[in-house]
Amino acid sequence: MNKTSLYIPAFVLAIVAAFALTACSVTTDEEPGGTNIEKMAGQWAVQVDIIQGLGTADEHHYGDAYGAGTFTIMTSNTSANDNDQMWLIDNNFYGVKVKMPIDYSARTFWVDDVPYDADTTGYVTINNGKILENAGTNIHGVPVDSITFDCVFTDFYDGYTIRYSGIRYEGFYE
Repeated sequence: MNKTSLYIPAFVLAIVAAFALTACSVTTDEEPGGTNIEKMAGQWAVQVDIIQGLGTADEHHYGDAYGAGTFTIMTSNTSANDNDQMWLIDNNFYGVKVKMPIDYSARTFWVDDVPYDADTTGYVTINNGKILENAGTNIHGVPVDSITFDCVFTDFYDGYTIRYSGIRYEGFYE
């Protein structure tokens, strides 16, 4: 074996090592983090109640509206990452998908008489929307955020309000 055959692998290894150590220098001015409304966005385990005008559960329609039990809704930021709007999506109970104004500092939201789905002629008004930090507890007794809001649908029983209430989904089944 001649000396040049020993130097070639060492030379190739030195070149590869030099590229590996210098080619991937990553610098950026971007700060990692969440969205502008990250404390309001999330997945929620909620229940719904049919409410009469005075805010009490309607005995005639049972507290748990139609026996829906606990199901999931989502709140999320808009694609523009606005700090004054969010999406509310309920694919499980009434099919709500609305973009609505928010007050991020107060953690409140509302919307007045807008179509609640692109495929329907019904409209929804959402009142008293609030997200309360650590106001709920999960099945293990750990404090979690809670959500509550009232919906009035134009295609639901006249004069009735559906109240959604629940807690932030933490990965445990309720």
